[in-house]
Amino acid sequence: MGRTANTKQGISRERAHLHFEINFMANENFTTWRKTNLPGTRNDHGMWNGQNLIGIDPWKVFLEQRNAKARKKPFSLLEFVKSQPVLCRVKIGKSNLKWANRFPQLVVKKSGAQPVGGYEICLNSNGLPVNLTPINKGELEENEVKLLEVFPDAYKAAPCKKLVFKKGQQWTLTAKGKTHINLLIN
Repeated sequence: MGRTANTKQGISRERAHLHFEINFMANENFTTWRKTNLPGTRNDHGMWNGQNLIGIDPWKVFLEQRNAKARKKPFSLLEFVKSQPVLCRVKIGKSNLKWANRFPQLVVKKSGAQPVGGYEICLNSNGLPVNLTPINKGELEENEVKLLEVFPDAYKAAPCKKLVFKKGQQWTLTAKGKTHINLLIN
C-alpha cells in the first residue's frame, strides 16, 4: 500500500481512504515529454503523474467480469477496452505511433501495401485510445492532428475530461485535448 504524504500530523481515520484505479500509461517517456511541453512545472511523481495515466472505471470492469461469468464466457480486458463508447475520432499524421506499437491488439489490420502515414484514433471520454486504424501516407502532414467526429451522446454522458468543445455548430479540440493528443503521440 502506498501512502499519500509524509505529513507531520499524519492522516486522521476520517480522512483516510483508498484510491483504486485501473490506468493505462499514456507515454513511456512522460518525464522528457513534460520537460519539453510543460517547462518549469512541478512533477512530483515522474512517469506516474496523473496526467500520464488514462483511467477506466473499475466498477464497470467488475460488472463486465460478473456478466461474462454469468454468460459462461471468459472476461477480456482487451474486448472491454474496445467496447468503450467513443467520444471522438481523430486523425493523426504520425507513422511511428508508440501507442500502436505498445498496444497492437487495438490496431485494425490494414489491407493493401500502402505505407502507413498515420492513424485514425477513436478515443473514449477519458482520452483512452480504444481503436486505431492506419491511414495511408500522404493523407496528412507529419504530426498533423485533425478532429473528424464527436459523438454528442458520449460527450453528454461524460463531459468531465474536456477534450472537445462545441463552438457554435463546430466541434473542436480544447487546449487540454490538444495537449492530451500530443502526450499520446510524442
